[in-house]
Amino acid sequence: MAGDDYYKALEFGERALEVARQYDLKEQIAFTLQDLSCAYAAVGKFPEAKVSLDGAHTYWCSIDNRTMLADNIYNAVEVFYAQGDFDRAIGLVQEGLEISRSIGSVHLEAISLAASVQFHMNSGHIGEALEAIENGTEKLNEIVATGFVNAFFHAITSVIYGLASMSEQAILEVSRATDILDSTRKWRFRSPLALAYLEQGRLHEAGETLQSFYEQPGFESKRPLAYFGLLTSVTDLVKGELLLAEGDYLRVSEYELKVHGLAEDLSGNLILPDLLRMRGQALIGLDRTGEAKEALVKAREIAEARGSRLTLWRVLYEMSRVAGI
Repeated sequence: MAGDDYYKALEFGERALEVARQYDLKEQIAFTLQDLSCAYAAVGKFPEAKVSLDGAHTYWCSIDNRTMLADNIYNAVEVFYAQGDFDRAIGLVQEGLEISRSIGSVHLEAISLAASVQFHMNSGHIGEALEAIENGTEKLNEIVATGFVNAFFHAITSVIYGLASMSEQAILEVSRATDILDSTRKWRFRSPLALAYLEQGRLHEAGETLQSFYEQPGFESKRPLAYFGLLTSVTDLVKGELLLAEGDYLRVSEYELKVHGLAEDLSGNLILPDLLRMRGQALIGLDRTGEAKEALVKAREIAEARGSRLTLWRVLYEMSRVAGI
């Protein structure tokens, strides 16, 4: 899973699982299932990911390996977030936090605190999100050699500030994140910088920062994995907001949302309601109010079903604009 070819990872993982089952290597089966769950999730095969996680979960419980059990739970949290099931995700976060504290794992406790951020932001509780990530950062400071994870936490903090329109603080946190990393890894944590520039009206700089992502080798191959959390979902969100700010309504209105899980029900990936909201804004700009209303109604349905207050208030504002036309 260190590389970009998740389909190749699935091929080798499934072969390894066959061999492990053939020789009844129970522990190896559990490890392989857990690794496979990440690959399945990365290509959007969430039912398969859940089955793999359940299989590994059963084994870790049977031998009381609470370290691997906590890790299993955090993998499951990502899957539920990716499908917009925030209530189930936060329940697992709390379970993982209790296990992490019971075994005295500061690292896993910090990961749990970070995992709760998505729930708090979805609920519109920005203060609680900041408190969780700051507590997680403090925990990390108790551990030696946590460079990459520490950078990740600063980047998450930057996204929170960016979404709260606190651009100066967002830029400061991006700087703290990228100062920790070498040049080959800095780009991964620069998406909040594009968001901060956008908030400040620095559209050219936002565009340049954003473009650096799409120019990275292998970036497109990771697209399904890019909707698991705040940091990785920001790139497409900023792209849409930037196009709206530049008045390029046609390109936003033509976003292909089926690849983001748009269906007749309330399924879809993490950022689907925001993308629908942006489509509605674009259609308003194009004087296609009927279509705009349809997009916004769908965005509201999904946001309400998920309890996504942060998205919902933006959707309702755009709906008020349609009603006034």
